[in-house]
Amino acid sequence: MSAATETTGVMDRSPSTTTFSRTGAMLLASSLGLLGRVGGSAATLVSTVLLSRMLTTAEFGEYVLVLTVVLIGSILGALSMGEAILRFVGVRLGMADSDEAWSACRKGLLIATIGLVAVGVGYMAGYETIRRLIPGLPLGRTNAAWAALWMISSGIGLVLSCALRAFDRIMLGTLVEITLYRVGLVVILAAMWAVGATSLTSAIAASALVASIVTLGAAVALVRMAPPRGRIAHIGPNSWELVHFALPLLGSGLLFRFMSDASLWMISVYCSADEIALYGAAYRLWVVFSIPQVAVNAAIQGPIARLQAQGDGQMLERLMRGATMTALWPTFGITVVVLGAGSSILGFLYGPYYAEGGTVLVILCIAQLMCTAVGSSEQLAAMSGRQFAVLMASVPATIVSLVLSVALIPRFGLSGGAVAAGCSSLLFKMILAAYCASRLGVRTWLPLGRDTIDSFTSAPLALVQPDLPQSCSDEVP
Repeated sequence: MSAATETTGVMDRSPSTTTFSRTGAMLLASSLGLLGRVGGSAATLVSTVLLSRMLTTAEFGEYVLVLTVVLIGSILGALSMGEAILRFVGVRLGMADSDEAWSACRKGLLIATIGLVAVGVGYMAGYETIRRLIPGLPLGRTNAAWAALWMISSGIGLVLSCALRAFDRIMLGTLVEITLYRVGLVVILAAMWAVGATSLTSAIAASALVASIVTLGAAVALVRMAPPRGRIAHIGPNSWELVHFALPLLGSGLLFRFMSDASLWMISVYCSADEIALYGAAYRLWVVFSIPQVAVNAAIQGPIARLQAQGDGQMLERLMRGATMTALWPTFGITVVVLGAGSSILGFLYGPYYAEGGTVLVILCIAQLMCTAVGSSEQLAAMSGRQFAVLMASVPATIVSLVLSVALIPRFGLSGGAVAAGCSSLLFKMILAAYCASRLGVRTWLPLGRDTIDSFTSAPLALVQPDLPQSCSDEVP
């Protein structure tokens, strides 16, 4: 980092003289990673459709609630070690120190595994108490045990995915995080439907088993990449450094997850089981439609950490704005389609009853379009070491989500819940975008004015290749 960065907190914006090596390989990996995420999203859509057809409406609503609890548990148990690995590995690789990068990766994985096992065991032990807090969760210790396994395996899998992406295995990391699990779940669910095994317990068990198998495969792949343990056992950041970096991100991740799911939990309090299923179907389809932003975020995490380590603010801003434009194109197209045919899409996929969720889907997609235009500000802040700012931005956004849910859902039903979720997400990103512009000197939002056309045309290149030196001799090995 330059001296200007250390003294003022704003990075040097002078033209870059370095870039990443093997740019063509990065472009290919990013493109394949994006295709993997698109394939994973398609598999998510198919699995959700299968579940809505296999289960009763009430059971489908219960499955959606179990999924939200599993996501919360996996975030809590992993202690944000995935983000810590991306940050520490990216910085070490940016300084050409691969041994310390692997040391950070191994320590982060160990911490995450211990945390996830503890959370899974705690979930089983306190399941009845959790059911009283979230009334729509299914009865039975068997369901709790399968959900705990799902929680542990999916959490470890996500951390492994971050580790693979940190070492530039973008395609493999994407396959682990999204594609393999969701494609495998489709296959298992289709087989279960064919033989008539259509209970809620079997659906939860299938999700847990597929997550466990994919996680085991990812662990094997990472072990095969790693150097011998004895060579790097006593170097790199200590465990406390990783935890100290990750704790604010853990708090913001939990708050962000709660912010996203608060409307669904409030709907489970104020509405019927069938309405939970209706909102859950629209929400799951919206998750599929948000894949452009998810794919871009995954692609830029490692480069952000490296550019931050090099103190190159000019290239970093070009990366961020290129990422915004790259995600905005497909998100805008999806929103237009949903505005015209949201109800028809839901009815066609899930059945006639679910067509009533068209308004919910439209509200969520409009909110996603606005969030995409603001840019990936949360990724920039987290990967630049400003994780405490992410935590602080999550607090008002979560409060807004809860207040709006309580105020709007009793009066406007499912549409009120969608408005609460959309407004809180937009507020979160806007707070962090303003923070990054003022403290880092990097703007993430949609460019306005004469630069807009240039940003549209250069966005795909800027995402993976923010700038090129005049000579290849300036490349970082």
